[in-house]
Amino acid sequence: MLELDDPDRRLIHALQALHHYLTRRVAWDAVTRIATAPVLRTYKAATTLRAG
Repeated sequence: MLELDDPDRRLIHALQALHHYLTRRVAWDAVTRIATAPVLRTYKAATTLRAG
């Protein structure tokens, strides 16, 4: 188990956890944007035609 008594180790552990979270978050955002883009384009086209 990782000993977190040393302040440097605590900082390294915190930075690794933050990096892991941000990496997963960015990847998830990219996947959801790619997946929803065609749906949003279709919705926008449909609402534009109805309004016009």
